[in-house]
Amino acid sequence: MLHLHLSNRTEVLFDKLCELIAQPIKEIFQPEVIVVERKGMARWLSQQLAVRQGIAANIDFPLPAGFMWNVLRAQLQADLHESSFSKDTFLWYSLALLPELKTSSGFEAIQRYLATGEIETKTYQLSYQIADLFDQYLVYRPEMILCWEAGKEQHWQAQLWRAMRKLANGTHWAGLLENFKSSLEADGLNPDGLPERISIFAVSTLSPAYIELLALLAQYIDVHLYIINPSINYWGDIVSEQDLARLRDVWRKNGRPD
Repeated sequence: MLHLHLSNRTEVLFDKLCELIAQPIKEIFQPEVIVVERKGMARWLSQQLAVRQGIAANIDFPLPAGFMWNVLRAQLQADLHESSFSKDTFLWYSLALLPELKTSSGFEAIQRYLATGEIETKTYQLSYQIADLFDQYLVYRPEMILCWEAGKEQHWQAQLWRAMRKLANGTHWAGLLENFKSSLEADGLNPDGLPERISIFAVSTLSPAYIELLALLAQYIDVHLYIINPSINYWGDIVSEQDLARLRDVWRKNGRPD
């Protein structure tokens, strides 16, 4: 089940977390899993838990990306390596591929950019930006990456990604998520290697793909989200003046009061 804990104060969320941890996990040697956004938050939590409970032991504080990879490793029972699709690896792929691809059809803008100035420096700077962009695409736009791999687009980014894909070994995050969903539909969830419960504490942002994976896990195990929310109101009620004007027009056409 998915449990939401909302507050505008971290201390209140921490109190709720302590209430949960006070309920022992059935498997005595299984660690408590608390997903955090930064290692600094992990240190703060471990210190506060030690002060509150007298001890803070057998607690795992993974970052979101590392936790998601561990879940996929356990479920797909595969030796998965993130390094083949890391930002640093994308940088080296781009440095190797851009000089030969820049004269290809669709790379005209890249060719013009690299035609003047210090070519080596500009190639590195451009490759660094591309690596960062592709790394974010995998997390926030996995459906677009899968579309490119299917050959449905021919612009330079899609071509460059397909060229990188030929150099990389293994399966990237977007592909693993699709494999996991297919496996889940066919065989269900394998409880081996999964914690009894998961807490995600004060993580400010999660990609749609991460949220989708958490929602799938919540069908089988307890997933607790501790979310900093500065308002008691529903954020979906915040509407721009332009949207309000559009709504008023619809209401009036249907004879409804403002």
